[in-house]
Amino acid sequence: MLLALGLAEPATAPVRRMDRAALFWLYENLGGENWTRNQGWAAEGAARDPCFMNARWVGVGCLDPCDTWRDGPECTAGRVTAIYLSDNNLIGGLGNWSGPAVLTNLSVLDLSFNRVSGTIPTQLGRVSNLQSLQLQNNLLTGNLPSQLGEINGAGALPVWSYGPTMTPITSRLEDVQLHDNNLTGAVPTELGVHTALAQLNLHRNNLTGYLPTQLGALGNLRTLYVQQNTLSGTLPTQVGNMGEALHFWDSSRNQLSGVLPPSLGSLRRLNRLSLAANRISGTLPANLTDMRNLRTLLLADNAFTGNLPLEIGKIVALEWLDVYNNQMSGDVPASIADLQHLEHLYLANDHLRPVRQGYCGQRQNPRLGKYSWRLVREEYHKMMSTYCADGELRDTAETFEALPPFNGSSPPA
Repeated sequence: MLLALGLAEPATAPVRRMDRAALFWLYENLGGENWTRNQGWAAEGAARDPCFMNARWVGVGCLDPCDTWRDGPECTAGRVTAIYLSDNNLIGGLGNWSGPAVLTNLSVLDLSFNRVSGTIPTQLGRVSNLQSLQLQNNLLTGNLPSQLGEINGAGALPVWSYGPTMTPITSRLEDVQLHDNNLTGAVPTELGVHTALAQLNLHRNNLTGYLPTQLGALGNLRTLYVQQNTLSGTLPTQVGNMGEALHFWDSSRNQLSGVLPPSLGSLRRLNRLSLAANRISGTLPANLTDMRNLRTLLLADNAFTGNLPLEIGKIVALEWLDVYNNQMSGDVPASIADLQHLEHLYLANDHLRPVRQGYCGQRQNPRLGKYSWRLVREEYHKMMSTYCADGELRDTAETFEALPPFNGSSPPA
């Protein structure tokens, strides 16, 4: 009899009642009956407990023990710490969800790859232990709320680590995924307070305004993706302060303008930089060559002038270089032959003296357009060592202009 009583589900819910209500709002308002996975969430589940071991609600994590003084006497087993409902056929508006205001111990919120619409709840600013926010690939609209900067700001409540001793861990926001939505407005300056942030992905939205200078405070950022928006203005010089950790940065397909700040050279761990399809002008800073770990540099479709840096060969890891469709001029620097890993080189015809010299006096037909040159050192040196008298070396325009149609009498020159 005592054993049976010990196994029975307790009459009082072991999780805090407000946590349970905040969860069940999602079921009622985001089409819970039609979710791909909704075990435990069904209507009769509203009276059950999301953290009860024998009938846990799918996608709900409960790890943090209750605090009787803070959570009330009815909370006896745990607080909700994670919601994983990715790719689960969630449909409906999220903007009126007040749940984050009571789910203060939430460390992970993942509603990605669904059809969730509406705005991002401002109540997210009330959460005290959030580490990962995953709302990507939905139908969200409206501005990014400034309250995103208030997450964990009230002083994170301790999340207890189980081990030989119980030790509190203060959580910090590390991952923000909001890409592939219909979000508008500016990137909030308040995001700069999250100095532990490692991933910030806002690409493929309708964001406008400038890149905030406060991004320079994100010294632990590894990934910055803001491509395919409508961002404008110049790149802030403070971006160079992100150099300690940044590996991947893509701001392509926006309306960025101005010149590249020399501080870019401080991003010495960067693997990939894409600023293609913007309105950036001026010459390429010589200290771009300080980025020795760079493997991909995409600067096509801008308004750059001048030539490639003379010491471009110092970027020894470079595999992909694209500077096509700018206003650049001058022969490709000789140091490009030092790029032993370079596989794809996209240049305008104006840079192609090696080709003009290697095919001395010959016309190139059809017009090359964007030229992909799988460059090896031996090919470069062979072309540049070809003897071609000054009178035989045609200029760029003549070499690559379209040949006249053949009239049948004699072949074209």
